[in-house]
Amino acid sequence: MSSFQSANSNSIHARVGNCLIGAINVANGEANNVQNQLTGEWGAVPDVAQHYRDRGTKWVVIGDHNYGEGSSREHAALEPRYLGGLAIIVRSFARIHEVCMFCY
Repeated sequence: MSSFQSANSNSIHARVGNCLIGAINVANGEANNVQNQLTGEWGAVPDVAQHYRDRGTKWVVIGDHNYGEGSSREHAALEPRYLGGLAIIVRSFARIHEVCMFCY
């Protein structure tokens, strides 16, 4: 592992608690509250994503317009991947997010 990868994964590991916490869940109208499809329990997005990742369960994000707008660039682009996300399916990406997402 290169020093860039090591520093990058340490940095992302410290920030995964921010992954998608502002996204509104269409199922309940709340931010940062999703149902874990394996347990049926409700929890914070990063916690549910980590649960899936740790069990090898892939997941996807379904979104609307300007995904990643106002986010912390490379962290927002890398967090879903780090947490085991398989795909981000949206109508459009914020320009800066799109650039950062495909750089890594």
